[in-house]
Amino acid sequence: MIKRKSDVKVDTTNVQTMRRRKGQKIEGYKNNTLVMFGCNHCGFFAKHRIDKNLDFVELGNNNYHFFTFVRPERLEKTLKNKTKFTSLIDGSDYMKSDSWKKSLEILDDLFSQYHFNKVIIAFTPLIDAWSFGNEDNLEGLYKNIVKDDKYGFSFSSIKNYYRRIMVEYYLNRNYNVPIVQFVDDPLELSFHAVNPINKRFFYYDCPRVNAEYFPYVEYGFIYKRNKDQTFEYKKEYDFVFGMTSVMTSVPYRFNMIGKLLELEKDFDKEGITYKHFFKDKQRKINTYVNGFDYNDKYIAAARYTMVIPAYCENEFSLIRFHEAVDRACIPLIHKDSKWQHVYGHLPKYKEIIEKYDLLVTEEELIKKIKALDYQKIIDELRACEDYQKFLDISFYENYKKRYQQDIF
Repeated sequence: MIKRKSDVKVDTTNVQTMRRRKGQKIEGYKNNTLVMFGCNHCGFFAKHRIDKNLDFVELGNNNYHFFTFVRPERLEKTLKNKTKFTSLIDGSDYMKSDSWKKSLEILDDLFSQYHFNKVIIAFTPLIDAWSFGNEDNLEGLYKNIVKDDKYGFSFSSIKNYYRRIMVEYYLNRNYNVPIVQFVDDPLELSFHAVNPINKRFFYYDCPRVNAEYFPYVEYGFIYKRNKDQTFEYKKEYDFVFGMTSVMTSVPYRFNMIGKLLELEKDFDKEGITYKHFFKDKQRKINTYVNGFDYNDKYIAAARYTMVIPAYCENEFSLIRFHEAVDRACIPLIHKDSKWQHVYGHLPKYKEIIEKYDLLVTEEELIKKIKALDYQKIIDELRACEDYQKFLDISFYENYKKRYQQDIF
C-alpha cells in the first residue's frame, strides 16, 4: 500500500501501479499511448510547464497513460489537468531501482501490459553529451547499462537523467514503439535521427533540427488559458524584461544585462516605468521571480517587453512572443535575433513587425518606447488572424486531422 501524507488527498481511481499489476494484461485497453514529460517532475519547470506542454493530447482519442517519475500523489499540485490521461502509471520503482536489470524488466512488463502504439514525450532530457547531433551516444548508453548493472549510479543526477531518457529509447529500440517528440529546445536530441519511424515536432517549422510545426504550445499556452475566462490588463509599467542563467561564459547575455543596468538611470530621467528581473551571480544580482508571476503579474502589467536571441542562437524564442501578445504586451524583437524564418505560419504578425519596425537594440529602447503607439499596435496584434486563430478550436482540429496517424 502506498503511504501518503495525511494532508494530501489523491484520486487513485486512474492510477496503475506496475508493482501490483506485474504480468497482468490491462483488459479493455486499445490504442494505448505512453505519455512522458522528460524533466524532473517535482521541479519548478515541471510545475510551470507539464500541463501546458501536454494539454494537446485532449485532442486525441487514444488511451493516454502518463508515466510518473515519482509517486503519483506527489504530482497532485503539479499536474492540475489529470482528466486528459486515462491513467497515471507509477514509475517510481523504475526510477529508484538499484539495478538496471530490474529497471529494464519493469519496462518489459509495462509493454506486456499495455502494448503501446507510440510514446509521446515533451521536453526530452538535455545535457551536452545527449544533445542534437549526438544521438549515437544513446546506443552506447544502452550497451553500457546492459554490460554494467549499476552504470551511472555514482551520481544521482546522472542516474536520474539516464533513467528518464531510457524509457522511450528502450521501448523504441526493443519493441519498435514509435516516439513522437515535442521539442521545447532545438538542442534536444532527435529521436528521428535514431529511428526514422519517430516523429519530431516544434512550435514552428524548423528543418535545421528535423522538426515540423504543430501548435501544441499555442493550445496549452493560449487556447486553454483563454477558453473559459476573459482577462483585463491594467498596465503599470512601460517596460518589463527578465533574464536568468547569466554567466560570464555566455558573454552576450552578461553584456546585455550590463547595458540594461546602465539604461536604468535614463529610464528614470525620461519617465519610463520599468521592472527588471535578473539572476546574475557575477554581479551579485538576484531579482528573479518564478515564471507564473513573471508572465501573469508583470508581463501582463507591461506595455512592452523584449525578445532576445535564444540559447540556440540560430533559433527564436517564439514562446516569449506568444506569451507577451496574449497578455496585451508588445514584444519588441532584439535586432540580433534570428526571427524572420519562424514566421512562415504567422504572416500577419510578420507584417505588423515590419510595418511598425518593432526591432530594437538596447540603445534604442527609450526612443522606440516613446515613439510607438502602444494601443494601436497591440490592438492590431491581438485582432489579427495570427492571434485570433489560436483562440479557435477548429484551428487545432485541422492540425489533428493532418497529423492523425503520426500523433493521434
